[in-house]
Amino acid sequence: MIGPGILSCPQLNWVCEEDWKPSLSQSLLYVGAFIAFPVLGWASDRWGRLPIIVATSVMGGAAGVASAFTDSFIAFVSLQFLVGMTFNTHYTITYILRELLKGVDLLISDISNELNHILFSWPPEVG
Repeated sequence: MIGPGILSCPQLNWVCEEDWKPSLSQSLLYVGAFIAFPVLGWASDRWGRLPIIVATSVMGGAAGVASAFTDSFIAFVSLQFLVGMTFNTHYTITYILRELLKGVDLLISDISNELNHILFSWPPEVG
């Protein structure tokens, strides 16, 4: 994944003695996703999916833009953590909202299509 962490490395001299910093910032992005996934899932069940989608879009967008312009490693890692909290949850909540809006008939049809794909197209691809 190419993001601000990869592009900021040469400008912030994270290439020699401090080559661990890009790995740490990328790891904290995924830690943010891991922590926020159940919390924002609960929040979307409690307050609704649409407010959480809007909040994560605004928060993730602002943190992503701000992380591109920061010069401090602590600020950069904190902003990457916020981006991580939003990107995975935003996709998941949107997917669940789409599935709920489909209706039961289309949902059952999607499940049978996925099972057919798994059962009949997967084994030839393995060999």
